[in-house]
Amino acid sequence: MNNLIETLEGKNPAYSNRYRGIMEKYAMVGGNAEKLKEETGRFFSNAYEFYMYAASIGMRKEYRLPLSGETSTAWNVKNWRPVDIVHYLLMGLLDKSGIDFNEFEDMTHEQASSVTTSLRIALEEYANGGFDMIQSKLKEDPYYFDNEYGFVQFLKELK
Repeated sequence: MNNLIETLEGKNPAYSNRYRGIMEKYAMVGGNAEKLKEETGRFFSNAYEFYMYAASIGMRKEYRLPLSGETSTAWNVKNWRPVDIVHYLLMGLLDKSGIDFNEFEDMTHEQASSVTTSLRIALEEYANGGFDMIQSKLKEDPYYFDNEYGFVQFLKELK
Protein backbone atom coordinates (compact mmCIF):
# COMPACT_ATOMS: atom_id res chain seq x y z
CA MET A 1 0.00 0.00 0.00
CA ASN A 2 2.86 2.41 0.80
CA ASN A 3 4.27 1.92 -2.71
CA LEU A 4 0.89 2.84 -4.15
CA ILE A 5 0.70 6.03 -2.07
CA GLU A 6 4.31 6.90 -2.86
CA THR A 7 3.65 6.41 -6.56
CA LEU A 8 0.54 8.61 -6.40
CA GLU A 9 2.51 11.24 -4.51
CA GLY A 10 4.99 11.31 -7.39
CA LYS A 11 2.31 12.47 -9.85
CA ASN A 12 1.64 15.97 -11.14
CA PRO A 13 -2.12 16.00 -11.74
CA ALA A 14 -3.58 18.34 -14.33
CA TYR A 15 -6.69 20.48 -14.64
CA SER A 16 -8.42 21.98 -17.64
CA ASN A 17 -7.28 25.49 -18.57
CA ARG A 18 -10.93 26.54 -18.76
CA TYR A 19 -10.65 26.77 -14.94
CA ARG A 20 -7.39 28.72 -14.98
CA GLY A 21 -9.28 31.97 -14.37
CA ILE A 22 -10.88 30.81 -11.13
CA MET A 23 -7.58 29.19 -10.11
CA GLU A 24 -5.79 32.52 -10.50
CA LYS A 25 -8.61 34.46 -8.82
CA TYR A 26 -8.79 32.37 -5.65
CA ALA A 27 -5.32 30.79 -5.32
CA MET A 28 -1.73 31.92 -5.46
CA VAL A 29 -0.61 30.12 -8.62
CA GLY A 30 3.06 29.33 -8.20
CA GLY A 31 2.73 29.43 -4.41
CA ASN A 32 3.49 32.34 -2.15
CA ALA A 33 3.72 33.30 1.47
CA GLU A 34 0.62 33.54 3.61
CA LYS A 35 1.07 37.30 3.91
CA LEU A 36 1.06 37.77 0.13
CA LYS A 37 -2.10 35.66 -0.08
CA GLU A 38 -3.81 38.07 2.29
CA GLU A 39 -2.46 41.14 0.51
CA THR A 40 -3.82 39.98 -2.83
CA GLY A 41 -7.16 38.75 -1.46
CA ARG A 42 -6.64 35.11 -2.39
CA PHE A 43 -8.34 32.41 -0.33
CA PHE A 44 -5.76 29.68 -0.96
CA SER A 45 -2.02 30.18 -0.42
CA ASN A 46 -1.18 27.67 -3.13
CA ALA A 47 -2.89 26.40 -6.25
CA TYR A 48 -2.61 22.83 -4.97
CA GLU A 49 -4.76 23.74 -1.93
CA PHE A 50 -7.52 24.90 -4.25
CA TYR A 51 -6.98 21.75 -6.33
CA MET A 52 -7.46 19.57 -3.24
CA TYR A 53 -10.59 21.53 -2.35
CA ALA A 54 -12.03 21.04 -5.85
CA ALA A 55 -11.11 17.33 -5.90
CA SER A 56 -12.81 16.77 -2.55
CA ILE A 57 -15.97 18.44 -3.87
CA GLY A 58 -15.91 16.30 -6.98
CA MET A 59 -15.46 13.16 -4.88
CA ARG A 60 -18.18 14.11 -2.46
CA LYS A 61 -20.65 14.69 -5.28
CA GLU A 62 -19.38 11.73 -7.35
CA TYR A 63 -18.79 14.21 -10.17
CA ARG A 64 -15.99 13.32 -12.57
CA LEU A 65 -15.35 15.54 -15.55
CA PRO A 66 -12.70 14.34 -18.03
CA LEU A 67 -9.95 16.74 -19.04
CA SER A 68 -10.44 18.38 -22.41
CA GLY A 69 -8.52 20.96 -24.35
CA GLU A 70 -5.35 22.50 -23.00
CA THR A 71 -4.34 21.70 -19.44
CA SER A 72 -2.10 22.99 -16.68
CA THR A 73 -0.48 20.84 -14.04
CA ALA A 74 -0.67 21.20 -10.32
CA TRP A 75 2.43 20.87 -8.20
CA ASN A 76 3.73 17.36 -7.51
CA VAL A 77 1.48 15.69 -4.91
CA LYS A 78 4.42 14.84 -2.62
CA ASN A 79 4.86 18.58 -2.04
CA TRP A 80 1.24 19.24 -1.06
CA ARG A 81 0.52 20.25 2.52
CA PRO A 82 -0.84 19.56 5.06
CA VAL A 83 0.14 15.92 4.63
CA ASP A 84 -2.78 14.61 6.69
CA ILE A 85 -5.29 16.23 4.34
CA VAL A 86 -3.38 14.96 1.30
CA HIS A 87 -3.52 11.42 2.70
CA TYR A 88 -7.22 11.83 3.50
CA LEU A 89 -7.84 12.89 -0.10
CA LEU A 90 -5.80 9.98 -1.48
CA MET A 91 -7.56 7.50 0.80
CA GLY A 92 -10.91 8.76 -0.46
CA LEU A 93 -9.67 8.34 -4.02
CA LEU A 94 -8.49 4.80 -3.27
CA ASP A 95 -11.81 3.95 -1.65
CA LYS A 96 -13.76 5.16 -4.67
CA SER A 97 -11.47 3.26 -7.04
CA GLY A 98 -12.47 -0.21 -5.81
CA ILE A 99 -8.89 -1.45 -6.14
CA ASP A 100 -8.18 -4.82 -4.58
CA PHE A 101 -5.05 -4.02 -2.57
CA ASN A 102 -4.15 -7.68 -2.24
CA GLU A 103 -4.05 -7.97 -6.03
CA PHE A 104 -2.08 -4.73 -6.30
CA GLU A 105 0.74 -6.22 -4.23
CA ASP A 106 1.12 -9.04 -6.78
CA MET A 107 0.93 -6.88 -9.92
CA THR A 108 3.79 -6.44 -12.34
CA HIS A 109 5.37 -3.01 -12.58
CA GLU A 110 3.44 -2.31 -15.80
CA GLN A 111 0.12 -3.35 -14.25
CA ALA A 112 0.77 -1.26 -11.15
CA SER A 113 1.73 1.70 -13.32
CA SER A 114 -1.55 1.36 -15.20
CA VAL A 115 -3.47 1.40 -11.91
CA THR A 116 -1.68 4.49 -10.62
CA THR A 117 -2.26 6.24 -13.95
CA SER A 118 -5.98 5.49 -13.69
CA LEU A 119 -5.96 6.88 -10.14
CA ARG A 120 -4.23 10.07 -11.31
CA ILE A 121 -6.85 10.42 -14.06
CA ALA A 122 -9.64 9.90 -11.52
CA LEU A 123 -8.12 12.59 -9.27
CA GLU A 124 -7.95 14.97 -12.24
CA GLU A 125 -11.54 14.23 -13.20
CA TYR A 126 -12.81 14.75 -9.66
CA ALA A 127 -10.90 18.04 -9.42
CA ASN A 128 -12.29 19.18 -12.76
CA GLY A 129 -15.75 18.21 -11.58
CA GLY A 130 -15.24 20.31 -8.45
CA PHE A 131 -13.94 23.25 -10.47
CA ASP A 132 -16.96 22.95 -12.74
CA MET A 133 -19.29 23.10 -9.73
CA ILE A 134 -17.46 26.18 -8.44
CA GLN A 135 -17.67 27.82 -11.84
CA SER A 136 -21.39 27.02 -12.04
CA LYS A 137 -21.92 28.62 -8.63
CA LEU A 138 -20.09 31.70 -9.87
CA LYS A 139 -22.42 31.91 -12.87
CA GLU A 140 -25.38 31.96 -10.45
CA ASP A 141 -23.71 34.46 -8.12
CA PRO A 142 -20.43 36.05 -9.30
CA TYR A 143 -19.62 37.27 -5.77
CA TYR A 144 -20.50 34.10 -3.87
CA PHE A 145 -16.91 33.16 -3.03
CA ASP A 146 -15.79 36.73 -2.32
CA ASN A 147 -17.24 36.38 1.17
CA GLU A 148 -14.57 35.14 3.57
CA TYR A 149 -16.78 32.16 4.43
CA GLY A 150 -17.90 31.43 0.86
CA PHE A 151 -15.80 28.31 0.42
CA VAL A 152 -16.89 26.91 3.77
CA GLN A 153 -20.53 27.72 3.04
CA PHE A 154 -20.25 25.96 -0.32
CA LEU A 155 -19.11 22.78 1.44
CA LYS A 156 -22.03 23.05 3.84
CA GLU A 157 -24.47 23.33 0.93
CA LEU A 158 -23.24 20.10 -0.66
CA LYS A 159 -25.52 17.22 0.18
